[in-house]
Amino acid sequence: MTFAALAAVVAIVAACGGATAGPSTPDIFGAYSLSAVNGAALPATAKVNGANQTFTSGSLTLTDTSYDFAVCVQSPGTTSACGSGFDALIEAGTWYATGQTLIFNHSLDSGKETTTFGDGRLTVPYGTTGVQFLFLKH
Repeated sequence: MTFAALAAVVAIVAACGGATAGPSTPDIFGAYSLSAVNGAALPATAKVNGANQTFTSGSLTLTDTSYDFAVCVQSPGTTSACGSGFDALIEAGTWYATGQTLIFNHSLDSGKETTTFGDGRLTVPYGTTGVQFLFLKH
């Protein structure tokens, strides 16, 4: 193969090197727990659409191409565990990686979330609310 042909192959590979079904290493796969909301340890209160919501726990699981996500939100005036007096934010779908960025494609709607990962940490936005969830790998 000539140098020019090799350079052309390298250029094509570099141009196509964007999205993959998952990162090149399975280190990202596994279970994560919600650790903080907007930088505050749990339980954490944040304004969502003008109202305070208290986030008490959550989980995120990544397989090679899919994810599921659940976060417990405490209703005002209750102190019970998730499921009784609580609402849950639940989402599932597929994901892919581009470098250190993950793109979650929701299965329930056409929504997408973009997050970054590294060192066992995933920071996930809560839609367009401005709230950020920090998940830590188990």
